[in-house]
Amino acid sequence: MPIQESGVAPYAPPSAVLNLIDRFRNHGLAAPFTLEVLQRAGVSESLAPRTLQALKLLGLVGEDGTPTEELVDLSKARSDEYQERLAAVVRSAYADVFSFVDPATDPVERVEDAFRSYNPKSLRGRMVTLFLGLCRAAGIVDVPLRRADSSRPTPGVRTTKPLTGGKSAQRRLGRGAPARAQVGAVPPAIAGVINQLPEPGTTWTTRQRGKFVAAFGAALDLLYEIDDTVPPVTGLKEKEDES
Repeated sequence: MPIQESGVAPYAPPSAVLNLIDRFRNHGLAAPFTLEVLQRAGVSESLAPRTLQALKLLGLVGEDGTPTEELVDLSKARSDEYQERLAAVVRSAYADVFSFVDPATDPVERVEDAFRSYNPKSLRGRMVTLFLGLCRAAGIVDVPLRRADSSRPTPGVRTTKPLTGGKSAQRRLGRGAPARAQVGAVPPAIAGVINQLPEPGTTWTTRQRGKFVAAFGAALDLLYEIDDTVPPVTGLKEKEDES
């Protein structure tokens, strides 16, 4: 059943949803799906409820946790059919959203506006992240998450290849030049997005900025699963509330 206006929209991390689809497709997964099954499949305890809810809202799992025909069809699809089948699932589940916005051409602000009628409103950002993540996986949108030397540049944004060669390359970077991410230092997906930044001091449009922010968020969600119950990553300091 498609997501309804003024109803609840899924907001699980794209990686959690896509990994479960992949696991069911390629390795099998015990049914019916329960919180325990999801946790045994690698979903953290804190993310399991929202991930199971997302699978139900996307029409991949029934209310009793049984895989639907859509999920079974995805599991049987050939490699050259999978993306098209996934796109059909995404378009069906988000039919109301697609009636207002085309994520392939509209700026991210328009996509965010299309989710204003869904609940919980405080998690709209995560709803959009899941939506764009699924659209990317289904080939509906093309978010530049490739390596820096093969990624498509955002229109109007100048890109350069990462510099290599140690100190001499760093000297060539010079003052005022953009800091390009070295693929060996950060994941290629993150480096590919960072390398889309224009020169400092130049301008870009609101749409270009929105596409960059959406791409960076999608790259983070692709690589890192959110779990607020675990200690923070070493080196990342979180500002404590002053209250």
